[in-house]
Amino acid sequence: MALSTRPCAFRQCRQPCRALCLFCTQYLCREHFDNHDHSINAQIPTLVKQIKTLINQLDDSLNPISSSLKCLNQWRINAHRTVDRFYEEKYRQYQQIIERKTDEQKRQFDKMEIKLSELIRQQQATDEEINSMQQLIENMKFNIRNMKNLRLNINPLLIADNLVTIPNENYGIVDPNNHFVFENCEKFYTLDKSLSRWKVEKQAKEIPNSMSMFILQTIRQFIDTHGSSNMEIIMKKTKDLLNISYGEHWIVQIVDERENQYSEIDDFVECLRAKETQLKWIIRILKRNF
Repeated sequence: MALSTRPCAFRQCRQPCRALCLFCTQYLCREHFDNHDHSINAQIPTLVKQIKTLINQLDDSLNPISSSLKCLNQWRINAHRTVDRFYEEKYRQYQQIIERKTDEQKRQFDKMEIKLSELIRQQQATDEEINSMQQLIENMKFNIRNMKNLRLNINPLLIADNLVTIPNENYGIVDPNNHFVFENCEKFYTLDKSLSRWKVEKQAKEIPNSMSMFILQTIRQFIDTHGSSNMEIIMKKTKDLLNISYGEHWIVQIVDERENQYSEIDDFVECLRAKETQLKWIIRILKRNF
C-alpha cells in the first residue's frame, strides 16, 4: 500500500508508482519503469561496441611492440658487426706483429747461412767468428722462445644489463577505468651515460633510434680512443664504419658549435644532426640521395 501512494519519480508524471528500480532506487509508474528498463538494456550494445573498439586498439598497440622487437634485433645485428670489426682489427694487428717477427728471424737465418757457407768455402774460420755465430744462434733461440710466449691477453666481453631495458610489466596500461595508453616503442631504450651527453636535433626516418644510438655510441668510443683533438680521424673512422655497416653512401661532418660552419654537399641529405654538449660539437650524418 505504501508504494501506491508514492508518485512516479519521472518528471511531470502524476501516475502512482508501481515499481522500485533497485539499481537507481527510483519509484516509477508502470510505463516509465518499462521505459527506464529499456533504456538501461539499450546501453549494452554500445558497451559491446566500445569493448570491440578497445580490442582493436589493443591489437593495433602490438605494432609498436613488434617494431621494438625489430629494433632490438637490429641492435643485436649492429652489436655483432661491432664485435666482428673489433675481432678483425685485433686479428690483423696480431698477425702483422707475428709476420714481422717471423720475417726478421728468417732474414737472420739467411744471413747466417750465407756467412756459414762463406766460412765453409774458405775453410779459414777463426775462434772469434765461431763464437759470434754461436752467440747469434743463442739469440735466435731466445727470440723464438719469446715468440711462443707472445700470446694475446683476452678479457671476457662484459655487457651491461642496462644497455637495453625492459619496461615494467604494467608499463603502458593504466587503471582499467581509464583508457589504454601505449607509449612509443622508441622509449623502450634507455641511453647510457655516454649518450646523455648528446642532444639529437634532427633525425630523419632513414635513421631509426637503434641506428642513431649505434652511431653516437661509436663516435663517443672514437673520441675516448683518439681524443677530441683528432676530429678528422673520428670523422673518417665513423664514415668507414657506416659504409661497412649500412652501405657505402655516407658522409660524416663534425664542426665546433661555436663556429657552426659546415658545407652542404650535392646529392647528399642530412639524416642525423646531434650536439655533443660537453665538447660543443655538432655532428651531421649525411646520406646519398639516390
